[in-house]
Amino acid sequence: MGTLQHFKKFALLAPFCVVACSTLPPEKQARLALDQDRPFSALLALEKTPQLPGPLGKEVVESGRAQCRSWRKIAKAEEPYLQEFVEKICRVWAIPPQKTAAPSELFRGISVDNQVRGLPRAFQASLRRSLQKAFEQSPWYSPNGRRALPIVLTGDFVLDHARLPEERVHGYGMRDGRPLTQTYSGWSHLQVLEFYVKGSFTPTQEAVALEHGAQERSGGFEHHWDVPQIGLTPQSAGLQDPEKWMTAQAEALAAQFLKSAKAAWATAYCEPLANEEPTLVAGGNRVQRCLRLAEEPPETVDAWYRRFLGTDAEKVQARLKQGPSRLARLPHP
Repeated sequence: MGTLQHFKKFALLAPFCVVACSTLPPEKQARLALDQDRPFSALLALEKTPQLPGPLGKEVVESGRAQCRSWRKIAKAEEPYLQEFVEKICRVWAIPPQKTAAPSELFRGISVDNQVRGLPRAFQASLRRSLQKAFEQSPWYSPNGRRALPIVLTGDFVLDHARLPEERVHGYGMRDGRPLTQTYSGWSHLQVLEFYVKGSFTPTQEAVALEHGAQERSGGFEHHWDVPQIGLTPQSAGLQDPEKWMTAQAEALAAQFLKSAKAAWATAYCEPLANEEPTLVAGGNRVQRCLRLAEEPPETVDAWYRRFLGTDAEKVQARLKQGPSRLARLPHP
């Protein structure tokens, strides 16, 4: 069957009877799936059997490989997400991979324009690392991306530390009805940490805003007197560690960045699918693009999978992770 005929056949197929057909024996499920030109669904059915049937297994593999070749012709460079998905399908049928196009909207990393006043260089580096780590968990990231995503940050960082000398009196007992005391000297500390930042990044035509703020005040008394016989030992002021505090703020901003990046992807590439009729090529590319964000995809995604593969997205994705099928690697009569 030619490429155009394959496309027309897929476009006219009624939804696969996912629930009712799942009660049939695996061989009958596979036969029904093959009759509807859904070899991947047939494979899932046959892989449930302890022993893989010969003639039917051969037919499933031949059909799957034919579909792989057909879909490869349909999925052009303009549909890079569909191309990548088709290659994963072909891998299940033990077909050598082909190179796919790199999607233009993906980024290889981030470029931070840090305009936060008073932020030390070491903290700037920590902030950038946290943002980069978060970005690599977002659907916008690809090591093969063509460009870096600019992020602009403005705001203020403040570290104020006051250290004043102070004398204190230590009581350590009574003698002849009078208290025993020791005067000792040290320093009273007060530290203030503040971090307020606003930022933005523009993965599409719409800019996405970031904002985070925190303040920490800590204080205490420090001395170095060490007279254990009267219970007087050195004391630390117990101030907040600025580096640890700033690391926590960087992680908080990075978490917000990741959440906002995922939301931007959903808005740009998943929400428009809600009212879309599934199609193999253009619709398939949009479905696979949306699925880079593996969080509550719209029903259209599962509708596309059921229409063209005969089962839902979760089952297909789980099977793709397993690699080539043993059925495709076995000799067939």
